[in-house]
Amino acid sequence: TRPRPAIPRRIAARHGVLLPWAPREETRRMSSSARFENMNDLFTESVRRYASRPLFGTKVRGEWRWMSYSEFGKQVEAARAGLAKQGIGKGDVVAVISNNRPEWAVGAYASYGLGASYVPMYEEQHDTEWRFILDDCAAKVVLVANEKVRDAVLGIASQLPKLLRVVVMSGDGKGELAISWEQLLKDGERRDVPILKIEDPKHIAGFIYTSGTTGNPK
Repeated sequence: TRPRPAIPRRIAARHGVLLPWAPREETRRMSSSARFENMNDLFTESVRRYASRPLFGTKVRGEWRWMSYSEFGKQVEAARAGLAKQGIGKGDVVAVISNNRPEWAVGAYASYGLGASYVPMYEEQHDTEWRFILDDCAAKVVLVANEKVRDAVLGIASQLPKLLRVVVMSGDGKGELAISWEQLLKDGERRDVPILKIEDPKHIAGFIYTSGTTGNPK
């Protein structure tokens, strides 16, 4: 078996999460032998080809825990079905307020598989920027990193008429609007929601907003 990839010190020190990895030579061979029409095709082929390989490494209490491509694929399937249960479909928007972590990527590919767009934000941003972005992109669901961010979003939820659900990656749900990440996956585990085939090459995968230092984010 191949050894696990070395952990980049800069990434490990700052986030405690290792970004997606595949052997450079195999990545080159895959790209030359397969044609990917969109992100969903890339996801499906990567999970199939590298199923047992480590994909994400998360540092927990000083030790690295690894998620394989296969495990990632299963979480994406469950999250995709869970988001579908929340009413997410083609043309909708799922937002995320979180720093780098595996759930961020799971949410992204779950959204892509439904034909929804993904809108990322930083945990360090002010809640006024979150409110503007969530309203401007008309997000129906927002994934949040923890209970602190959850409470901040719930505090502005009355100003976000399109927002239907808040999903908490680390922590519990709250009230009628917020559920836990575990609940989202559980809701999707017994549902079969296939990946939507995207025909339009101009279909939008995501929006990235500026920081808004000179006014509202754009």
